Parts: sequence; C-alpha cells; structure tokens
Amino acid sequence: MRLFVLLIMYIGIIMQISCASKGIKEVGHEYREFQQYQTIDPSIEFKYGVAMQDGKALYIDPDKLDQSVMMVPGYIASEYKKKGLKKISSGYLIWGWGTLLVYDAEIDSPRTRIWDSKTTYIYMIENNTLYLSKDEKTWEKVEVTIVDDNPPQQKGPFTSKVYLIVHIKCEWFENDYEIFGAVSEK
Repeated sequence: MRLFVLLIMYIGIIMQISCASKGIKEVGHEYREFQQYQTIDPSIEFKYGVAMQDGKALYIDPDKLDQSVMMVPGYIASEYKKKGLKKISSGYLIWGWGTLLVYDAEIDSPRTRIWDSKTTYIYMIENNTLYLSKDEKTWEKVEVTIVDDNPPQQKGPFTSKVYLIVHIKCEWFENDYEIFGAVSEK
C-alpha cells in the first residue's frame, strides 16, 4: 500500500513539473483528471455519488452518480411560486467530463431547463473537496449537505427513484437537488 501511495505521489510530482514546463492552461484538463483520481481516504464511503465520512457529506463525485442530471425537488418550485418568481435559478445541473452545466428551470415545470440560461463550470476534486471554476484560475469550494436520505418517491411510469436530496452551495448558486437513478420499471 505504501508503495502505491509513493507511486501516486511520484506521478503527481511529474504532472506538476509537466504543468509548470508546458503551462497549466495547456494541460489543465489532464491535471484536473489526475487530481480527481488521487488516492481516496479509506474512511470515505460513497452514497449514491456523495462522499461521506463519519456520517457527514464531504463532496459529490460526478463519476459515481447513477445519473449525471440533478434537478430541484418539487417543493423548491412551490417555494419559488409563493415568492412570485418566474423561474428557478440554477434549478437544473448536468455533470460530466470535468464540467458542470447549470441551467435555470421553468417554474411551472421544474424538470424543464431554460436552454439559453446555460452557465458552464469546470470541476475538480482535491483533498476531499469539490471545487468549481469558470476560468480554471479561480477555484471556489462547493459545500454539500444531505437534506433527506429517504425522500418521498413518485409512483407511475417514467418515474425515477430519488436516492437523496442534497443541498449544494457555492459562490454562484445554492439550492436543494435530487440525486436519482434510472427510470423505474413499474
């Protein structure tokens, strides 16, 4: 195990030297991918894509999600309607390939994204923390908490199992989101 850790550290040093010699902009994507897959603390367990330690959510690992899309739960749409708002700001998230696409959602149909509202972020996991950036220069920490680990389920065709409801907060957006699985068979 120690040899493996030393090997990973050695590869990290080589990557950092490579980044310094080539310029981080050129190899930013490869460096981010390497950072994501550094050794994971053995005390961390994953629950539907959320890294947990001692019962506390640390970060979301998009590669461990069953589905890459997260949407706000129905109660968020109700809260926004009561406030008289016309859309749900940052109500629809799509994770993948080192990026996060964030869309506003329709107030009357929170599962529908507003196409021209897209904002793209780059994500990186480092030291058991998820970070987002708009420019790969300034990275902001993303806070994740579990809101409900046994959320109510919808019945019927074309519904998906909701595993968890999480609260995600960062400099650019904050909301509750459902982590869900594939379409149910019944």
